[in-house]
Amino acid sequence: MPPGVDRADPRASILLADDLSGMPSTYLATAGFDPIRDEGEMFAQRLADAGVPVVLRRHPDLVHGFVNMIGLAPRCREAVAEAAGALRAGLDSTTRAAHRARRG
Repeated sequence: MPPGVDRADPRASILLADDLSGMPSTYLATAGFDPIRDEGEMFAQRLADAGVPVVLRRHPDLVHGFVNMIGLAPRCREAVAEAAGALRAGLDSTTRAAHRARRG
């Protein structure tokens, strides 16, 4: 964060938000060897506590930044493919709901 930016602003750290109930359904992947793993998992718990549908997937054998290593390790590709599948499913259900709403 650049100097002068309020680090307590929830836009800088969503964990500082008072209310997460308006957040969208979430797929959250963490890595076992990640210095911010616990914060990610805390965020998933706060979403769940706020009634937000959330899927938390810990990849215990991966490191922070594994998404940037898909060309180096098959395991990284698998984890990214899983996340892409979750995104695809979420977008598909959103698209279907929008089509149903338009049909009335």
